[in-house]
Amino acid sequence: MTDEDKVLFEKAKKMFGINSLKELAVKLGRAESSATNWYKTGFPKSLRYDLCIMLNVPTPSNISVSHTGNHNNVIQQVGAINNDNINLSKLPPIDENIRELVELLITYATPKIRMELKEKLLAIKALEEG
Repeated sequence: MTDEDKVLFEKAKKMFGINSLKELAVKLGRAESSATNWYKTGFPKSLRYDLCIMLNVPTPSNISVSHTGNHNNVIQQVGAINNDNINLSKLPPIDENIRELVELLITYATPKIRMELKEKLLAIKALEEG
């Protein structure tokens, strides 16, 4: 494991109340055998990204995420992200209900709640697009 992965794992142990990589794998819905690979080669980029989000720690700026048709995260290592290139005009206006929901998620949602909500919303998206 890399030093960065060890730091993430220590934070995950505290947050999830676990003691081993196998427990982390189970907690995240992954195969227990993943733990052996993580120990030998480090966390895959997709897992590192998900852990950063769940643990509310900054994600590396050279990792970007997109979603494939089957809604698996695709992680790409890219150059530094330039926020000036984001076209904000394509985003719908954010009303007070959305703003309040975001604040509640940030303040009170556990990583598990965030993951479950994300999975449900992606399932709805798949139904609407499919």
